[in-house]
Amino acid sequence: LYLIGKIYGVPEKGEAAAAKLDQQVKAVTEKLPKDGKRIVIMHATPSNVTVELENSIAGCVAKMLGFQNVAVGATPIKGKPEKTPYSMEALVEKNPEIIFITFMGDSEEIENRLRADVKSNPAWASLEAVRNNKVYLLPERLFLLNPGLHYPDAVKYMAKTVYPEVFKDDK
Repeated sequence: LYLIGKIYGVPEKGEAAAAKLDQQVKAVTEKLPKDGKRIVIMHATPSNVTVELENSIAGCVAKMLGFQNVAVGATPIKGKPEKTPYSMEALVEKNPEIIFITFMGDSEEIENRLRADVKSNPAWASLEAVRNNKVYLLPERLFLLNPGLHYPDAVKYMAKTVYPEVFKDDK
């Protein structure tokens, strides 16, 4: 926004737009408890599952919200610095309280694949997030591609998913 404002010769408009987005994000983050929930963000396609790091869109939002991404410190996949290989053993060891899933492709196909994975591997049942039914699909429009001016919507969506009681009066 700063750059676009400068390019069009109206830097003050770019600064004002950026400040508005920052304020919208701050309005969400200030409402939240500072409990640092342990989360993992899985990225699923019909053929593959990886884990997202803090530099992914969802990872960045989770960090803003004060969540602890259990994948922090993992080695990224070559050519994909925002993702790391999926490891059930690491997931069980870190035992996230919440699992977020970003996906590419048909959501029904992805859900079927994930259900099959869960049923075929009893380790899933040991995860706190699974036992407490805290597994959430994140919408493509906010978490797969950069949401741009809708970034505050992504922040609020994730926050409201984890803390619906905090946002119950919001429309």
